[in-house]
Amino acid sequence: GGGFLPEAGEAGGAGESGVVGEEELARWEAAISELSCPASSSLEAFLLPTDDPRVHTAREDLSHIDPTKQRGVVDWGRCETRHQRARTDEELGAKRPLTQWVSQGHCAGPDFAWHDWFKSQVERVVDLCDINYLRLAREGQDANYKTLVWNLSQNVDRSTASSRPGVCPCLTPNMVPYVTNRGGPIVGPEVLALQGIPVDDLLLTRENNDQMADLAGNAMSSTIVGTCILAALLLSRDTLRAFDAPKPDAAAAGAGGLVTSTGSSETQADVAGGLAMAEKPLALLGEGGVGPLAQLLAEAAGSARMCASEGRTRVASDIVRCAKCGTTKSKSGCPESWPEHVDMAPVTEPRTPPREFEAKLAAALPMVVTLGGLGCADGMRPAGALLPAGIEAKLLSPTRGGGGDDDGDGGGGGSNA
Repeated sequence: GGGFLPEAGEAGGAGESGVVGEEELARWEAAISELSCPASSSLEAFLLPTDDPRVHTAREDLSHIDPTKQRGVVDWGRCETRHQRARTDEELGAKRPLTQWVSQGHCAGPDFAWHDWFKSQVERVVDLCDINYLRLAREGQDANYKTLVWNLSQNVDRSTASSRPGVCPCLTPNMVPYVTNRGGPIVGPEVLALQGIPVDDLLLTRENNDQMADLAGNAMSSTIVGTCILAALLLSRDTLRAFDAPKPDAAAAGAGGLVTSTGSSETQADVAGGLAMAEKPLALLGEGGVGPLAQLLAEAAGSARMCASEGRTRVASDIVRCAKCGTTKSKSGCPESWPEHVDMAPVTEPRTPPREFEAKLAAALPMVVTLGGLGCADGMRPAGALLPAGIEAKLLSPTRGGGGDDDGDGGGGGSNA
């Protein structure tokens, strides 16, 4: 594994024997082995939330069926014999409990799965999911409740499942990494994160999901590369010290040393469009007012996510609700995967896109809140003293009996023990 990265794999690459001696190479390999450690973070720590906009965009991209590619009997016919042999040799049976698919027909995954992605897959991929599910079911495990990664780009007679839960197998450019408890694949930003690339600090707007997967598949984990470089530097420190030289004097540094900047403000470039900026007053108290609270709550309920396919930015127009438990789903999904829900009636309440409600709420709520009436007891409080909450409430009560005494101790008309 790559240190804290939950990815398993091997990468070759040592050094040429003519440049690095065998003894140094053996010491380097031993040092790397000593620095290795098991993955300390699970795969789920690197996965984005299901409603993340990046996941939603990648899901739409992966679920798109390219009309230029043939999706039909050709792909399935080449692998059907292998799949039938695997089912027979391993005594898995002919059922398809995970996807319930039929040849050239309907496909329905679990209720939490990405149904649009399942419908865009070829028969070989869908049947491989059922075979992997049956293999684990034979051992008494339900893959839907385990964080496993299946490499659906491999054939059925090769290793297609991760060896341990929570650990991702070695990433390849054309890999189809299916996460069992998600019901969908790992998307582009996530495979980059699994290689130790800080995706939150990068602007990945021009790269599509296939390009990011290709980049991650042809890359090495940053933790592995950093460990190899540090081990090489530490073992070769004696050799590197031979190149140390005394520091040059001031004259030599002035002639051919570092060139420093004068820091003159005249040479600094202006911000693009800075002169065209115009001042605008900032509305700290809100622009449109809060309005009736009932209307605001109704719009908030209308913008709530009712299906995993909606994401954070859109609302589906075909939402149905279970009459018994109140579960909401998108009708464009797979109703056959909801056997526990009956009497699914359409949702008639008006829906509001989340972006519109966020803008309306931001314009209505003030940025600054001022609380008044907090200094009404200042005249009754002695200088430098804090009154207990009970005495202060008694002093502020309009029906309190007796007046305050003249000694300034803050007591009432009666005596307190």
